[in-house]
Amino acid sequence: MATVSRVKTWNANETLTAADLNAEFNNILNGINSNSLDSSNLDATDTYVMAELVVGSGISNADGGQLHVHTASAGAVTASVEADEAVFENSGNAGITILAGTTNNAAIYFGDSGDNDIGKIDYDHNTNTLAITTNAATAITIDSSQQVGIGTASPGSQVHIQAATTAAMKIENTGDGKVNIQLDADRPDVGDSLTQIAFQWNGSNIGRIVGLAGDDNSNKDEGDIQIQTYAAGVANTGIYLNQEGNVGIGTTSPDGNLHVHDATAGSVTASTAANVIVAEDSANNGISILTPDANTGILAYGSPSDSFGAALKWTHDDNEFILETANAGGFLTFKTANQSTAMSIDASGNVGIGETAPDALLTMNQGTGDGSIFTLKSSDVGHGRTGVAETDTYFLMKKSSATLGGCQMSFLAEDAAHTQPAYFVSEGGTADTTKTTSAVGLFTMFAREHNGANSVANITADGNVFVVQARVSNSNVARFMIDEDGDRYIAGSENAFSDRRIKTNFENQPYGLSEVLATPTHKFDKYDQFDFNDSGELEVSGKLKTQIGFVAQEIQKTMPMLIKDVDILTVRQEWLMPVLWKAVQELSAEVTALKEAA
Repeated sequence: MATVSRVKTWNANETLTAADLNAEFNNILNGINSNSLDSSNLDATDTYVMAELVVGSGISNADGGQLHVHTASAGAVTASVEADEAVFENSGNAGITILAGTTNNAAIYFGDSGDNDIGKIDYDHNTNTLAITTNAATAITIDSSQQVGIGTASPGSQVHIQAATTAAMKIENTGDGKVNIQLDADRPDVGDSLTQIAFQWNGSNIGRIVGLAGDDNSNKDEGDIQIQTYAAGVANTGIYLNQEGNVGIGTTSPDGNLHVHDATAGSVTASTAANVIVAEDSANNGISILTPDANTGILAYGSPSDSFGAALKWTHDDNEFILETANAGGFLTFKTANQSTAMSIDASGNVGIGETAPDALLTMNQGTGDGSIFTLKSSDVGHGRTGVAETDTYFLMKKSSATLGGCQMSFLAEDAAHTQPAYFVSEGGTADTTKTTSAVGLFTMFAREHNGANSVANITADGNVFVVQARVSNSNVARFMIDEDGDRYIAGSENAFSDRRIKTNFENQPYGLSEVLATPTHKFDKYDQFDFNDSGELEVSGKLKTQIGFVAQEIQKTMPMLIKDVDILTVRQEWLMPVLWKAVQELSAEVTALKEAA
């Protein structure tokens, strides 16, 4: 084999002959006997290797390789040494054409010492399919419909990626930039499905992400996104993100920022005052907050000034449900009817029922209502007096006058067998032993009058303070009264328990006519108020009331047993009757004796 070591450039359309070779390459042959190259050395039976072959004009040397096809200069550029075995150059478009039969293949093969076709680019003119092979396997196929298959020779869509194990696609930007995937379609109608990413299980749809056309089909610059899953081959509504940014779960028409829809509740739309989160169902509906037993589930309310202003809390292990405010002046309001305040709890813990500004631990305000403001009920009770209250009510409080106020308390019993429908009990404490007009008891009642000028006044002279009425002949009749002076009035008689069976140790009482005659009676003025000062001295005050009676100190001298000393001396009024009775007996005996002596 001979070697040609000189470069020769032929012009386009120039014919290359053996004589041309003899003329141009004479004396450059290195090989056969070191002879000059002549026509006798060139024949069709020998093999020649040309170091460089330049086809075209305008250059004298190839770009380092063995073949340089040159139409015009591409500029100040030299072929890379990594790919200069064949160079095709032009100042405009440049290309290589491989022509084959209409039912045949045209290909470029890539081989090495291990495999002469380990890679290739193959165009099948019969199916108009282009295939790229790597590692002796078809890697990419582009079919006649321009569908691209990666890992498959039969793509079923514009881009079809198939793998026997895990199929994946990665788009990576290692610099300071972003990665974009754009899906674009141009359908005309509102609500049209524009783009879709489908998820399949062995060819069957199990989910998809759909981009839909929005309301403006002129500018085509808004739209919705829907995420769906499939059950038994049927797509559900899934998650729907509309063009306003509202999210619907189970609905394509969310009423607010997040609308969780299980079934329609009817012809209703969430109020714009409370539509950030909407939960809708055709039956019972609810939202759950789940925590471990020892932890607390919290629904918190906050604002820019306070991220935790109020909350609902539940802790299972503590069995405690809390509704709380977290601001120093926080209060709670419960509203009913048409947003009317039904109950409020202020920052001090005062509770108002029908009252927005309670001034006590419990304040109840019934407004203009005249019915009961407070009732106690029991399902065990059934008195049947529905004209007064519902049949299971056993206690009620109401105004005693519709416009003037006052309070009426009613104790309602079921039938005549109940002998104690009203029962007041005072338990605990220590009884006051003071026997003055400032005394109090374990059960104390106060009575005052209104002075007509928004203040209290003394009770009118002889005014009734305490009255007991009884129902007699279908009328309420007063039977016992105590007036402002403490005078008692009774419609019946006073009766003392005097049964012999409750008495013992009988003796003749020591007082009689002589003690009565030795004890004076008086007409006097008596103060209606008296008490001991800090020095233990008795002080009197108030108004004077004219009375006829005794002086305890005088009775104490003659009949000390009739006196009870409790800081201030008192007379046992009921004991005077037996003394007077005995005095009358003694006087009668004397009269009888005088009559008999006469």
